[in-house]
Amino acid sequence: MDLQNIPAGLTCQFCHRLIWGHLRHDHRDGLAVWASGQGITIAPIWLAVLLLVSSIAGKTGLGMALPVSVLAANVPQLWVAYQAGNLADLSLGTWLLSMGDGLVWGIYSLIQQDTAIMVFARFQLTTSGLIVALKLVHTAKHAKQGLDP
Repeated sequence: MDLQNIPAGLTCQFCHRLIWGHLRHDHRDGLAVWASGQGITIAPIWLAVLLLVSSIAGKTGLGMALPVSVLAANVPQLWVAYQAGNLADLSLGTWLLSMGDGLVWGIYSLIQQDTAIMVFARFQLTTSGLIVALKLVHTAKHAKQGLDP
């Protein structure tokens, strides 16, 4: 695989997913899907999958596989947040930052006309936005009932 032919946006996106996507989850009160370090063990497996896809389908295949990592990282968190009765320990700031990440990459993808990064940004913005919405609904519901968020 010739790494010089992989666009900088894809390289940044890969590093972002490998590090941020699997290590940012809150490990308190059962909100973490990747509890006990599972996220760290999944990262090398995902790296192997991406290298395999890259060797078979080149940078186009890699570009289409990378957005899946957003779903692999965020959808389980979304599901757990949806099912959890207590979201007090879910970090609103972290997920707002994650939404900002999707927004910035989305703007970049429009400027560069890069479909793979655009798909990544949409997945990131949508899943993070849904988690933020769940947190805000939970906080408002608890405030209305006079409970701690």
